[in-house]
Amino acid sequence: MWKGLVSIRDWVAAGWEGGRRVRSPLLRLRARVSLASGSVLTLLTLFLPIAYEACGPPRKGHEFIRGKGIWPGLLTFVFPGWERGFYILALALAACTLLLVLASVRRPALLRKHALITWLFALAGAFSFFVIVDFFWIFAANWLEAPLQRLKVREDMSVAVVAALTLLVLTACLRSRFLRGQRWVVALFAITSVLSLLILANFFLLLFTPRRLLRGEWSLWMMMAPAILYWLVPLVLWLRFSLFARGERRVQWPGIRSRLIAMYLPVVAIDCLFFVEVVKMGIWGFLPFFFGLHLISLGYMQLAREGERFPGAAAFPAP
Repeated sequence: MWKGLVSIRDWVAAGWEGGRRVRSPLLRLRARVSLASGSVLTLLTLFLPIAYEACGPPRKGHEFIRGKGIWPGLLTFVFPGWERGFYILALALAACTLLLVLASVRRPALLRKHALITWLFALAGAFSFFVIVDFFWIFAANWLEAPLQRLKVREDMSVAVVAALTLLVLTACLRSRFLRGQRWVVALFAITSVLSLLILANFFLLLFTPRRLLRGEWSLWMMMAPAILYWLVPLVLWLRFSLFARGERRVQWPGIRSRLIAMYLPVVAIDCLFFVEVVKMGIWGFLPFFFGLHLISLGYMQLAREGERFPGAAAFPAP
């Protein structure tokens, strides 16, 4: 199984590199098509079912913006109300991208502006990373809920298991000399480790006494901690060692990218199972939303790749 995953990872990495051999005009055309189609798909969700009701019909995107319906992701449970802001920002990105593509028909130089493309690519990439992680964790939680209920496991026990597993994963990650050399990664891991230890201490304290260390919806925060790390750490690595990297940092990117691909491939595969669930719930609008955001990211990636291949192009030096 691991050999199969490695071969798929190598295939994805080869595809990533293959675009560097494409000629500049063709690459720019492909980028326009990807950006335009992704923007249209994302904006179409305004009129497609994208939110659900506990007892009621699915809600379309424009209804969700007005406060109707529930976002089927982890963000809803931890930060109620923030999911609408995320959705509105995604729509704004799609609208700006579509306007940029239309304007570039008359002014092709717009697609060769280094600062503009770099920052739009960073924003689109952050959104792509986020939807992958957000959908993965909520699907994993729903998938585990039924067996835990059959086993009659207490909620605090399941959260304690998550805390223990989080500590094990963080310990394994810190075996990497590269990660230990990233102070911000070590700081994030330290915060998550302290939270995990508090969860475990709280669990064992409740086993023997009526007291507790933590109150409120701390279990949701415990679930969110690894989810945030799974999104934030790869995102910052990509920004620091690829998109905004210079010199030695950029040389390290191919090895980092290979590991990130291997880490995210299983998550994307599980997200495909999540699509089956949302279709059953009647909120199939998440399919064009998901793929639309990734097409936008792909289009900006193609433009950024063109800038790397042709660093002398007007107003588009290599990042």
